[in-house]
Amino acid sequence: MWRKAAAALTAVYLFGASPVNADGFHLGINLKVPAFSVHFGVTRPVVVRRRACPPPRVYRSRRVWVPGRYVERVVYVTVPGRWEVRWVPAVVEHVYSCGVSTTVVVVPGHWQRVWIPPRRVAQRRLVYVPGHWR
Repeated sequence: MWRKAAAALTAVYLFGASPVNADGFHLGINLKVPAFSVHFGVTRPVVVRRRACPPPRVYRSRRVWVPGRYVERVVYVTVPGRWEVRWVPAVVEHVYSCGVSTTVVVVPGHWQRVWIPPRRVAQRRLVYVPGHWR
């Protein structure tokens, strides 16, 4: 059997490796087990056309994952009201009598409690925005 295979391969080498030549000479080798055969003949050229495969489908997600990030935002914070203690200075008056200036204390200085009302203040803060699908 190996001699037949060597003869067939020699014939392929001598006559060309293509199964169909332009002049119509046909050479075929069947290497199926257990049979082995070599075919010779004169035929017209056969053109084998392969059907083109369609390109593979690409599935694109319509949604995109946006990772979490820190964003600087303006946040309005309410500062609560409070009591504050302030110093009220003395009220003085200058009195001129007989050409002499004299300072007279009308109301002495004192501490006074003052209510500061609540207010809203704009502050810039880094706020974490979690990841999401868009």
